[in-house]
Amino acid sequence: MSTTLELRDVTKTYADTVVIDAINLTVNAGECVAILGPSGVGKSTILRLIAGLDEPTAGSVRLGETTIDTQPAEERGVGLMFQQPLLFPHLDAIDNVAFSARAAGKSRRQAREHAQKYLDLVQLGGYAHRRSTELSGGQAQRVALARALAAQPRVLLLDEPFSALDPQLRAEMHSLLRTIRRELNPTVLLVTHDQHEASVLADRIAILLDSRLAQVAAPHEIYSRPASLEVHRMMGGLNVIPGDHDGTYHHSSMGRLEVPTCEENTPSTLVFRHESVTVTPPPGDVTAQITEITHIGARQRLTLRANNTTLHADTPPTTSVAVGDTVGLHIPLDARHTIRTTP
Repeated sequence: MSTTLELRDVTKTYADTVVIDAINLTVNAGECVAILGPSGVGKSTILRLIAGLDEPTAGSVRLGETTIDTQPAEERGVGLMFQQPLLFPHLDAIDNVAFSARAAGKSRRQAREHAQKYLDLVQLGGYAHRRSTELSGGQAQRVALARALAAQPRVLLLDEPFSALDPQLRAEMHSLLRTIRRELNPTVLLVTHDQHEASVLADRIAILLDSRLAQVAAPHEIYSRPASLEVHRMMGGLNVIPGDHDGTYHHSSMGRLEVPTCEENTPSTLVFRHESVTVTPPPGDVTAQITEITHIGARQRLTLRANNTTLHADTPPTTSVAVGDTVGLHIPLDARHTIRTTP
């Protein structure tokens, strides 16, 4: 079912507006890659170009060894699932899922037998004869996913398919997609603006900013070794400390901190994840004063000041601290990362 998807210098312009600029991306067979970026940056355009709903201005799209730029959409072997289920309202669940098999010439009985397997896979085997109008939002999305899979696409494209669901249903769909990946091993390209969703579902994340790919890497690398300050912020990073290097240490208004690697006498910005910071008795690696405490779910986020530098740290809610306390902060060496600053 799976095959390699490759975009080679793919560009899309509308009039004088460059929507996608020289995108190079390979999704290996059986891999899930998430394209992550803010709204309006061109993420969905990439899926439309792959699916054949639009044509690239330049570059090419390949599936396996075949360039598919000139192939009609219906012949590409690509499944596309949108944010809205877009089920046929006059058909029940099983006939929605059986649609591709019927279009391929199978009898109604054969198509329904084929469709039932995919309804079972998405855990809706008992809902075969429910009309789409009788399904909940989460159930409709499961049927839409079953319909996309029943067409047995070479590549599955997901265009923010879970963003309209509430957090519990979204978590259930994430779990379902992981199950489908284990059982069917499809090649998946997921578009999302949710960095948590990208991190929990994808083998690699492709950060799309200003119409270009800013970084493509495994989630843990994107988190801990962002290629730019924009990537760091896109992944929810909060700690950004301007300064410079002397070859071993990063110097800033916060003080001096050793960093794993750096170029001598180079202006740079130190970044580290707020989740990696541990609160200790002072002095720690850095001494800071707590200025604000915000409770976020099962953790509390501290806002602190170290000289003229604002810092953030996440701690368990059981950590006994108060606004005004002076504390030490331990920042593991491997959590410290510097990004060169252009003078």
